[in-house]
Amino acid sequence: MKKLLLVALAMAGAGTSPALAQRHVKHISSWGAHLGRSEKGDYYELSYNSMLTDKLALRASGLRDAGNLRTQGEYSTYQGRLFIAPQLFRIGEFAYVHLLIGAGAGYERTNENRTGELAADASEPQRFHLRPASRGRS
Repeated sequence: MKKLLLVALAMAGAGTSPALAQRHVKHISSWGAHLGRSEKGDYYELSYNSMLTDKLALRASGLRDAGNLRTQGEYSTYQGRLFIAPQLFRIGEFAYVHLLIGAGAGYERTNENRTGELAADASEPQRFHLRPASRGRS
């Protein structure tokens, strides 16, 4: 009977202890690869996530988007984003709410391979941008 009681207590403890301890392990990280299609073309993203401390996460990603625009021809976009996410609050051990703060930089080209309409004496349109990052694709 004592052994049965000890096994039951150990099983109950084994179910809760790892869940409580997992959140407090530092330097957990992960890699992600995302492939997709939009109305205009395809995109590819590679991301890295890391829990720096119990309450601070870091996310970095790089994105390539390419496709065809009706009047501007073929296009390609390259973007990099960096996010830092401090924890705002938590609800027990199952819900953690973080504030996502980030910045992004990107480079775009349209009319690649002279596939779109181009005004006289104009070069291939290109632009570089640096701005606060949004979580979605832009």
